[in-house]
Amino acid sequence: GACTMGRVYLRDAEIAAVPEEREFKRARHEIVEVPRPPPATPLATDVAEGLALLLFGFDSDPDDRERWFQQAFTFADSNSNAPWGLQQDFGGPCGVLAAVQAYLLRDMHLAAQQGGTQLDLASQEDPLTELSAYVDARPERLRGHLASALCDMLVRCCSWTKPLLWAEVVTLDFIQVTEFSSPAELHKFLESASLSSPGAVLSFTCSLILTRGMESVRVDMDNPGQPLVGAFGHCTQELVNLCLIGSAASNVFDGEIKFEDCGDENSGDTISLKGVRAPCPVGYLTAMEALGLAEVGSYYKAPSYPIWVLGSSSHYTVLFGLGCAANHCTLPSTTAATNTSNDAVRAISDGSTASCAMCSKKPGCALAGAGTGTLYHYNGKVIGGDPVQVRRVALAWDGETHPKPLLMHDGDSDAVFREAMRTRWPGAQVTWDGDHAPQII
Repeated sequence: GACTMGRVYLRDAEIAAVPEEREFKRARHEIVEVPRPPPATPLATDVAEGLALLLFGFDSDPDDRERWFQQAFTFADSNSNAPWGLQQDFGGPCGVLAAVQAYLLRDMHLAAQQGGTQLDLASQEDPLTELSAYVDARPERLRGHLASALCDMLVRCCSWTKPLLWAEVVTLDFIQVTEFSSPAELHKFLESASLSSPGAVLSFTCSLILTRGMESVRVDMDNPGQPLVGAFGHCTQELVNLCLIGSAASNVFDGEIKFEDCGDENSGDTISLKGVRAPCPVGYLTAMEALGLAEVGSYYKAPSYPIWVLGSSSHYTVLFGLGCAANHCTLPSTTAATNTSNDAVRAISDGSTASCAMCSKKPGCALAGAGTGTLYHYNGKVIGGDPVQVRRVALAWDGETHPKPLLMHDGDSDAVFREAMRTRWPGAQVTWDGDHAPQII
C-alpha cells in the first residue's frame, strides 16, 4: 500500500517535492491502464475519533460541523463569468475551496501550455473570456481538471511510507477508506467520484489528513493540540498550508525559526516555529500582513505559477494571472530571521524561489516601477443570491510613493485589499473594476 511510482496519469510535467524532500516524477497526458482500487474499508473507531478530534477539536459547534458536511465541489452557474469557479454555499470550508481552486487553475494553465486542448491564453487579448469559452465548449473538462487538482494535492501530502487514501465520510463515526497504489489509480477514481455531492469537501479534507498521517500533521504544527478547524468553522492556517504544500505548518514565512528555551538557558531545549520549506507551485498572500499581523515569505509570494490564495481574518479567496508578468515584479524586501544558521531561514534573504513554470525565469526578477499588469480575483462565496464573479485588478507603477494608511481595520475593505496587494507588489497603484474593491473579508 505504499505510494509507489511509475507511470502516472497526472497533467503535470514538473517534479513536485513532497515534505520529506523526496520526489514524484509525473508525465503529463500519459494515459495508462490502471487496476481498479481495492474495496473501501471502514476506518477503525479509535482512528475515526482521533480524526474528528484533530479536525474539529472538543466541543465544536454542531452548526459548524453541519456546514462542512453540506459543502460539495460544485461549479458556478451559467450566470457567472467564471464557469470554472468553485462555489462556496456554506460558511467555513473557504480555505480548502480556495486552495483547490488555485490548483485547478494551475492545471488549466498546464493544459494551455501543453497544447492539444484548444486553450490558448498567451495570444488572446481577453484571456479570461478564452478561459470561459474553453469550459463552456466542453463542461466535462472541469471534472478532469478538478480530479487532477485533488490528486496533486493528495500526492503532496504523501510520503514513501504511507499510501494515498480517499476517505468517504458518511458520519464522523463511520468513514470508508480506499487505498491507492499509485497516483494514476487515484486520479481515475476521482474522475468518477461523486464530488458534487454534499460532504465531498469534508471527505477530501479527511483524505489529506489521513494521507499525510495524523501524527505527522500534529508534528507539523507549532501547537499540536489545536484543531485544524477553528471558531465558526473557519479554516486555520495549518489546514490551508496542508492543502497548499502538503504540510500543516503553522506559519507562512520561509523555513523554520528556532528559539532557545528562555525558561532555562542551560536546558538546551529549543522552540521551533515551522513555515514553508520549499518553493511552491501556487502561492499565498494575506491581508493580515498588511495589518502587521503576519509575514509571508518569498516561497509563497513568488510561486512557479501566478496564482495565490488570498487570506484575511475570516475568508479565503483566489488571486491569479493568466500571464506571468505580475509574478516577475521585484519581491518586497524581507527581514531574515535571527537564526541564520538554518539553511531554510537563510533562504528568506537570498531570494531563493521557484522558476516560473510559464517562462522558466525566476519570479521576482524584474524591476518594479514601470509598466502595468492585470490580475483577476475570484471569490466563490455566494452573497445575497447573486452569481459569483471574477473581478479584474490592475497594477500600475507611476513612480509615486503610496503611503500606507495610518489607521486601517477590517471594515475598510478598499484599503485592506489595496494594502494586501502591496505586500507582494510594493508601490503599485491598485485599481479594480466596479465601485469597491473585491471582497476578501
